[in-house]
This record gives sequence, structure tokens and C-alpha cells, in this order.
Amino acid sequence: AVCVVVHVPVAVLLWFGRSPFALPVAVVLWYCCCCFLVLVVVLPKMDIGSPDGVTNGGVGSKGFSILCTGHSRPVTQLMYSQVVDDSFWIVSSCLDGRPMIRNGETGDWVGTLEGHKGAVWDTVIDTSATKVATASADYNVKVWSALDGTELLNFEHDHVVKCVDFSSNGAQLVSGSMDCDIRVFDLGAEEEICKLSGHEKSLKSTLFYDQAKGANSDEELVLSGGQDSLLRLWDLRSCRSSALLKLARITVQSASH
Repeated sequence: AVCVVVHVPVAVLLWFGRSPFALPVAVVLWYCCCCFLVLVVVLPKMDIGSPDGVTNGGVGSKGFSILCTGHSRPVTQLMYSQVVDDSFWIVSSCLDGRPMIRNGETGDWVGTLEGHKGAVWDTVIDTSATKVATASADYNVKVWSALDGTELLNFEHDHVVKCVDFSSNGAQLVSGSMDCDIRVFDLGAEEEICKLSGHEKSLKSTLFYDQAKGANSDEELVLSGGQDSLLRLWDLRSCRSSALLKLARITVQSASH
């Protein structure tokens, strides 16, 4: 195929000689030969498809990327839901203050969560994929319905909120903000039930941490990390820190389950 791309235009030039049509015809043939090379030789060797081997529209069988447009400023966080009813979802937070929900398989836009008046630093979706929580620079944490995008709850804070997480059973919410405090909320009672203080600089990550599989909700721990290079483990039964890890000269940027 490479020989065709090279030799055909040369043959045309030699055949037509000094004819004024020789060069244009050779260029057109060269372009056609390049297209032929790509379609017949290059594309069939490209292994394109979904990560699990399921093809997307019949194009290949492995690894492909999907460009999801819509945000107007840098994206600060991207979270996947668990697989529910053979599907999963993506929630993105962005400095434009408009978190978005997308289909995790196709990347198709599902909805935009409108309501924050500042940058959204963190988003999380619960295990049932029915609720989304967002942490914002407008000093608020909001809980949304992932099904229709309506705002369900709003918890005001004293400073910019940088991180948020649901408990494993979806009954509680934990947040961390730039005032160095961690707050735990009961979603059923719609109130703050615990305030954890101990970090010396802004929180970067807060998340619920089960002691063991099958642990009850009242036995859950909270793990937090901040710009003070500290990792703290909190016992919600006493609302006190039960473990402390100092990371020398390392700022905690994020943590995950």
C-alpha cells in the first residue's frame, strides 16, 4: 500500500511529462492513495472499543476515549457511581459552578445541577445512584436528586467547602471546608450531628471509611486529609480523632475508597 502511495503519483508525472495537468492530477491521486492507505491498512489495525471489550458502534474491541464537552472552566472532580441496573453514571464538578451528570458508558449528557453561586470543588454520588452531593465555594453543600436534578437539601457552612462524601448506607453526609472543620450531617433529620476539629489547615478530602464489610452505620469512621500534611481517622461514636498520621512535607490532595 505504501508503494502505491509513492509510485502512482510518480508514474502520472512521468506519463504526462510537461503537461500542465500533470502536477494537479498527481496531487489528487496522491491524496486518494493516502486515504486508501488509512482506510485499508491503518484503521483495521487500530484496536478501538470499550474497556471491557464491548464495541461501540462496531468500531474495534478495546480502549477508546470519549470527549465530553459542556463545562466552561476547569473540572475539579470526576466521580463514577456503582453499577445499578446494568448501568453507571459520571458526575463532574467544575469551577463554572454547574456540576453535570452523564451516562458512564456513552458519556452522553443527562443533566446539569443548577443552583450554586460559586465554583463546585467536589461531587459524589451515593451507592444507589439516586442522590448527588456537591461542595461549593459559595459556602454550601447541596444534595440533589440524581433522577430529576431537583435540589433536596442545603447545608450552610462558614467557609468554602472543598470535599464531601456519603456514608455507605446514604443516611449521612460528611464535608470538609477551608475553616479546617469537618461536619457530619444526618440526611433524614436534615441537621448537623457532629463537628470534628483538629486540622490546622484547609481540608482537601473527607470520606467515610467502613471498619469492615457489613459494618453498621453507627460503627463507621471518617478519614480526613488536609493541607497540614495530616491524615486523621475519626470515630463518629465519640466524635474524636482515633488515629493520626503525619506526612512529612506532603500535602494531602485527595483520598478515595
